[in-house]
Amino acid sequence: MNKACARCQKVVYPIEELKCLDKTWHKTCFKCTECGMTLNMKTYKGFNKLPYCEAHIPKAKATTIAETPELKRIAENTKIQSNVKYHADFEKAKGKFTQVADDPETLRIKQNTKNISNVAYHGDLQKKAAMERQRECTEIIDSKVNANNNRRVGSINDIDPVNGFYGSIAESAQQQQQALQHQHHQQQLYQQQQQQQRQTQLLQQQQQQQQQQQQQASQYIQPPQQYGAPTSTPAAKPMGKVRVYRAIYDYEAQDSDEVGFTEGDLIIEVNSIDSGWMTGRVERTGLTGMLPANYVELVKI
Repeated sequence: MNKACARCQKVVYPIEELKCLDKTWHKTCFKCTECGMTLNMKTYKGFNKLPYCEAHIPKAKATTIAETPELKRIAENTKIQSNVKYHADFEKAKGKFTQVADDPETLRIKQNTKNISNVAYHGDLQKKAAMERQRECTEIIDSKVNANNNRRVGSINDIDPVNGFYGSIAESAQQQQQALQHQHHQQQLYQQQQQQQRQTQLLQQQQQQQQQQQQQASQYIQPPQQYGAPTSTPAAKPMGKVRVYRAIYDYEAQDSDEVGFTEGDLIIEVNSIDSGWMTGRVERTGLTGMLPANYVELVKI
């Protein structure tokens, strides 16, 4: 049975489900309780099982209370009840589906696991085929040795016109044994070559994946820079239309595509992304990236 969203009280389907703070949310309903800024699993701060942003999370104040026997008894009972509830919830949640966000690291691990599984599967098939060929060769050689052992020494049966041998049976068996050893050695060399080829292919696939991830990361980080207006071209925007923002809180960058600033810094070349985020360049540091919209205010239009 689908659960209800903790904010809008509507049904939450598995594709849009987000579990956090012991509640179920729509991904679009997971916002700051104070300012309504859209949050994710990296930017939220929990307080009393409610999501807040970094700037508006309530600050806890310390108070001094004398420890009386009654308070100690209540604290111990609360701890016992909490443990009982935790274990009950844990047993209840066993075997249930939990959605995990598909971040780039998870996707990379999935792809590597799939590649390694395919390589191991094909390696087992090749090993089985080689063992089957070896078994067939061994059966053929054993049958020939048994046939030679049944011959009478010194008779016409000692001549083997098929294999081109006219000596004694002992010499024939020795040559067949040497041929078997040579074939076994060739099979080992073939298996080693196949293993080296699989390792080389796996390394090449990992290098290609790393290059693709670096390209994707550079493509994701570079777009915010294109919002800045050129300073040397005559087609630059008039100064009267440039939007300038001032930071009203300190902010530390949480990801590689974000930019940090301190209170009072001016943000220029601003472009809005959605209701909670925008891109801009910090005039003091010259860095460009994403920043939360509720941390700045407009000072010039």
